[in-house]
Amino acid sequence: MPIPPKVVARRRMAEHFLDAGAVSPKTAIAFEAEGFHQRSARVILEEHGAVHATGDGRFYLDEAAYREFRAELRQRAGLLIAVGVAIGVALGLLA
Repeated sequence: MPIPPKVVARRRMAEHFLDAGAVSPKTAIAFEAEGFHQRSARVILEEHGAVHATGDGRFYLDEAAYREFRAELRQRAGLLIAVGVAIGVALGLLA
């Protein structure tokens, strides 16, 4: 199953900030999102407190918030899988 483009964009953006060492206001870097998926990724990461703007066009990644955001996504995915399995089992029992 292919990875959705928005997920790839979020990962690449986080890697970009980490590779540049942009993990605090002092080490923030200039960043301009290119294309829909990058803009969407930046907005989502900002909404979850994983990316912060410094006010002068620079951004940085809050590593702890990013890890927490990823853990939350994994938890949601696990829940969806569990619900899907439970529905499958219930339908199997009804058949």
